[in-house]
Amino acid sequence: MKTLIIDSILDRKDGKHYSAHDFYNEVRKYERLGVGTHGEDISIAMDYGDNRDVQRVMCQYIQRNGYPADIEDYIRSQIWVV
Repeated sequence: MKTLIIDSILDRKDGKHYSAHDFYNEVRKYERLGVGTHGEDISIAMDYGDNRDVQRVMCQYIQRNGYPADIEDYIRSQIWVV
């Protein structure tokens, strides 16, 4: 079963081991399918931006999909790219 991007974010929040590489691969799957991404291009931010770019685009994903706003605080508190 595939994991939605939000599931990967929440898994990390719940203490599951985070791998930037694995997260990137999951993001790419959903960007290719257009599942809930609405063109935010999280993977492009991971490829060419810095952590603040990734956080910004991920927060756009949260907002556009109607997820609770407190998840944005968590996103901003983490390092997503190495």
